[in-house]
Amino acid sequence: MLMHTRPDPLYTRLQLSISCKGLVNMDTFSKSDPFVLVKLHSPSDSNESKEIGRTEIISNSLDPNFVTIVPVTFKFEEVQTLRFEVYDVDTAYSSSDATLIDPSKQDFQGAAECVLAQVIGGRDQTWEGLLSGAKTGKGGSPKVVVRAEEVANSNGLAEITLAGSNIGKGPFLRVSRVSEKGPPIRCFKTEVAKGSPPRPWAPIEISLKVLANGDPYRPLIIEAFTWKKSGNHALLGSCKASVNDLKSMAETGLQNLMLDKGRRAITVRSCTVTPQPNFFGYIAGGMQIGFTVAIDYTASNGDPSRRGSLHYHDPTGRTNNEYAQAIQSVGGVLEYFDDDRRFPVYGFGGRPKKTSRQASHCFAVNDNEKDAEVEGIAGVLETYRQSLKRVQLSAPTLFAPVISKVASLAASTMTKDPSQQYYTILLLITDGAIMDVENVGVGKANYASMKLLDGDDVRLVNKAGKRAGRDIVQFVPMRDFAGKSSHALAKEVLAEIPAQVIEYMENNQIPPGNPHRPRTNGGQGSIGSMALKGSFMQNGAAPVAGVASSALTGWRMKPVRATTVAGQRVRKKLRTKGKPRRRIRSCWVAER
Repeated sequence: MLMHTRPDPLYTRLQLSISCKGLVNMDTFSKSDPFVLVKLHSPSDSNESKEIGRTEIISNSLDPNFVTIVPVTFKFEEVQTLRFEVYDVDTAYSSSDATLIDPSKQDFQGAAECVLAQVIGGRDQTWEGLLSGAKTGKGGSPKVVVRAEEVANSNGLAEITLAGSNIGKGPFLRVSRVSEKGPPIRCFKTEVAKGSPPRPWAPIEISLKVLANGDPYRPLIIEAFTWKKSGNHALLGSCKASVNDLKSMAETGLQNLMLDKGRRAITVRSCTVTPQPNFFGYIAGGMQIGFTVAIDYTASNGDPSRRGSLHYHDPTGRTNNEYAQAIQSVGGVLEYFDDDRRFPVYGFGGRPKKTSRQASHCFAVNDNEKDAEVEGIAGVLETYRQSLKRVQLSAPTLFAPVISKVASLAASTMTKDPSQQYYTILLLITDGAIMDVENVGVGKANYASMKLLDGDDVRLVNKAGKRAGRDIVQFVPMRDFAGKSSHALAKEVLAEIPAQVIEYMENNQIPPGNPHRPRTNGGQGSIGSMALKGSFMQNGAAPVAGVASSALTGWRMKPVRATTVAGQRVRKKLRTKGKPRRRIRSCWVAER
């Protein structure tokens, strides 16, 4: 079987259904004739909002339930802001098609804004908002209601078996999809069929997104060639068909796709599309994403009162230091995926109070060890800024204590409601100056130990020689994003999270939840972590950012005998918390 790319977990094609409640009547002798114009602000596109669709016009209605859907692509790593503008058509119109209407000449009913993640995270993937700038009617303030649904089969896995008829010796196929702009995009090529007459080509397994951009109605171009040793393969003919066409032909027995040259044909033996779990499905099913921040308070950051320090706070508030930039860019995306928007914030490598004599490697930044949570990302930033007046920078840089703390928090979510899915992400921010080189044993390079944790190329191995079950770290140097938008940093840091969530869920046989159940906190959980480093301006070293996600729940980490990972020596040990002892799933954290 030919294996191709599985469904892309990062992007999901959605369709928005829109209705309004309690619109104010803007007409004198009849009711209003409303339609809704939808705009999207997406950081990856531009700094301006763009119109992405309009509903139809509904005549004489103050509670319209529109039929026209508005398509949008959900991008997890972006804060996508939607704006819904409601108008009452005041000019003559001959059809319900609102695309023919000039909004500037109509009566403005009001507008509402939300983030797409709020719609997805709402019960039944629904969001309801008040129209601002609107008059209040007898029934109260008018509202707009938005519901998101995934485009059917857009995330499916297609399996297709094709054969040739009257096609000669040594044939192979090349399949491309029609593009909205530009030439067709090649999707795959079969092997050369053997035998006389040729045998069917091996079944093709390919993501519907890769094959047809998630659209089962998109035309595909199927070209048949005779293979030539010279490389000048002879075109036998071509034909067009969508995935839905191929499915219909396989199901009805009308299996032949005639090529445009002679009597040659392509026979569709089978064509199926199997829905695949995707990141949107878990979010829609009620999965919560917990977000925890860990901040490096070691002395290598520099004196916070001086401009050269990574912890320096601009008193004018016009610029953020790199720690604040990291929190804002990553937390600004993740805060919409946690219902209560309360986030624990921990520090390491500093003395929590001026009276403290020793450095702590895990302390509550809000000075409340019983409850380290703060309200919202704005609260995280303010708590961090205030802590710089109290916390004394110290040394060394040790990650294990704070990771163990967050792992125990992730474990506690599982006891609240075992049916609830909860995935915890740790944003770990450090300046990259390794203080405990001897214990880590990775040499003198500032980022060597962090790069070691990023398992993109080589998986981590424990002292028994067992490899980590999956890649759990995304490592990103902030110096690579100097002068770029915060979106670019968030995109890089969060790039692997959807795939890591899906891999964790599939490995543990956890299907997406019911999208119509109430959303609550606690339940099936995993911990993920990110490490971010800011540029170290005092000595020219640069900052780093990274992400990890793993089932570390219930484990503690301490350095012991050295083991070899990708040619590097790392001291580490994992032991179970409590009894009975459990088998190690993955070991990837080295205490420095």
